[in-house]
Amino acid sequence: MSIAFAVAALIGCTAAGCAFHPGVTTVGGGEFVITKQAVSRFSETGEMRKDSLVEASRFCSSKLKDLRIIGLKETQPPYSPGNYPHIELRFECDPSR
Repeated sequence: MSIAFAVAALIGCTAAGCAFHPGVTTVGGGEFVITKQAVSRFSETGEMRKDSLVEASRFCSSKLKDLRIIGLKETQPPYSPGNYPHIELRFECDPSR
């Protein structure tokens, strides 16, 4: 990948409000967490929240279980360096299906 392409992709992602996240992470005791962090302060948490809920639901469905949300934390404006939009979704997969 050329440096110019990488820089262009990063600028485009920043302008579009892309978020970085590691996917579903096990935190123990049957709990999981999804975290998402925007790369700029010009994003909102709404889209990240929706994407996280969809990802968690698919994760639990793949295990033939239902999603049970334990908690959801979101940063609040004003957004600034060090306080970019960020969410943390804690959940478990309930076997009551």
